[in-house]
Amino acid sequence: VGQSVDLALRLTGSVVAVVDGFDFGAETLTIVLPGKYRIEVRNIDPLFPSFSIFSMSRHAVALQQGSLWRAAEASATESKRTGKLSDITSSLSRWKELNDVSAVARTYIMQGDAVRASDNFHGAREAYEEALRLCGSDLRCAAEAANNSGSSSSRIGDLEAASQRLREAAAYWRGIFHRLYEGRTLLNLGFLYWQSGDYEHAIEFLDQARPPA
Repeated sequence: VGQSVDLALRLTGSVVAVVDGFDFGAETLTIVLPGKYRIEVRNIDPLFPSFSIFSMSRHAVALQQGSLWRAAEASATESKRTGKLSDITSSLSRWKELNDVSAVARTYIMQGDAVRASDNFHGAREAYEEALRLCGSDLRCAAEAANNSGSSSSRIGDLEAASQRLREAAAYWRGIFHRLYEGRTLLNLGFLYWQSGDYEHAIEFLDQARPPA
């Protein structure tokens, strides 16, 4: 399922399972036993509680590969639920085994979030930078990684790196027409320049963050 917003997938039938490994990007649900099934898709995005438009497709995989995918989906769902670094590390290992670059990149973002929660901003930035390297042409992924890397750089006093990444993130958000998150990044840029005493640039970015008249 291509997630336009954060979606949870619930499988009922011969097997019951819930998959919710990522806030954005593709979410997969692998069925490894034959039977009749129903898949329910639920919007759980707190910022976008209304209806969502999404795409869905299906394809067959070998049974052994399917079992690996199912384990990776379960691990990702658990890591998102707990937010524990150990769970995220386990999930990261499974996605690397499957060589799913998109899932690996998004899991690095989760790892950065968990590391940042312990005030290890250098470690968080490393995770976000690795995610950004892997995001490739996925602008949503790149926007998340660049924004979070920039915020981490700001917390450790590396204002030049922070400014560069936050500017990149704002451009990525603009590229996918995500005005709300673009505005948040512009606010971060404004406050960054305000704290550095560059009030001219601070006012410039804070003005850009205003909603259109």
